[in-house]
Amino acid sequence: MSEQIKKLAPVIWSEIQKANNILLCCHVRPDSDSVGSNLAMKLVLEKLGKKATLISGDDPPLNQLSFLPGFDSIKTSNFLNEVKNDEFDLFICLDISEPSRISQVEKFSTPLPIRTLVIDHHDTNTNFGDINLVEKKFSSTCELIYEIIEEVNPSILDSNIADCLYTGIWGDTVGFKSLNTTSETYKAAANLIAHGANFQKIISALTTMKLKFLRILGYAFSNAKQYFSGQVLITKISHEVFVGLNISESEIGEAKEYMTFYISQNEEAAVACVIYEYAPGKVSISLRSNNLSEFRDVAPIAQELGGGGHKQAAAGKMDANVDEAEKKLLKAIQKIYPNLGQP
Repeated sequence: MSEQIKKLAPVIWSEIQKANNILLCCHVRPDSDSVGSNLAMKLVLEKLGKKATLISGDDPPLNQLSFLPGFDSIKTSNFLNEVKNDEFDLFICLDISEPSRISQVEKFSTPLPIRTLVIDHHDTNTNFGDINLVEKKFSSTCELIYEIIEEVNPSILDSNIADCLYTGIWGDTVGFKSLNTTSETYKAAANLIAHGANFQKIISALTTMKLKFLRILGYAFSNAKQYFSGQVLITKISHEVFVGLNISESEIGEAKEYMTFYISQNEEAAVACVIYEYAPGKVSISLRSNNLSEFRDVAPIAQELGGGGHKQAAAGKMDANVDEAEKKLLKAIQKIYPNLGQP
């Protein structure tokens, strides 16, 4: 356990004890670490007798995570709509590196209009909270939440909280394969299993899919193209393709998770990219780097596109169609890594 956790975990716990009505919010395009850490924290807060509200934020949470305890309690609402009500006395901001990851519906400035605790593991975190616990070497925010619990109140951990935390750890490490996966990550996972985390159910839920998602995978595979002498692999999916396969806008995030996971398994590419149009004229680019023998940090590429993330997983979005987005992506890659040569 780090010295920073030992120092700040009691401070965070004290802030929670003083609060009565606490707000939690999933980040833009929430993944398993965002949903898992927020649901785990909500369960902890409720066990402490606190009123806790977890909102979805800009985008709906992945249906793929609907098996998690408390998933149905996630309120469909935007952060700015909630804080305008002025009923919360604390905002616990999990797995969010900067305010733009809270919401992109409207621009808002810091400090936020509510006392804010930031708990995160992103390299790009801007320390925008009143109290910031940022551990950049951690595999996931869920692992960080686990360590906080172990430091201040280990008896509060139960099977439901363990399910949520294990899910986020497994998802953000891509099945314990990321560079930030350590022996401590495995120890945390083992202890979560000992506390009742149903790892077989969790891994099955995160890796099995409906037929229409298998079909979008087939489309993504068959249309993938190599650039920079095979160092970069890109696949593009327009909104029309999603519609044609009966994948609704609320399911596109789940489809993206599958496509990104499997495209990034290509052994030749240093950078794997999924460009997808999640709404007409609205494109997101998901970047992965899983080839450790030809590793390329994808975070600077995402930052060049106005996004951010980790060395192995990052993303950005823009108003464009998929072809326009691909051109911008290729220019960004060439700028960040000129030694790759021409596309």
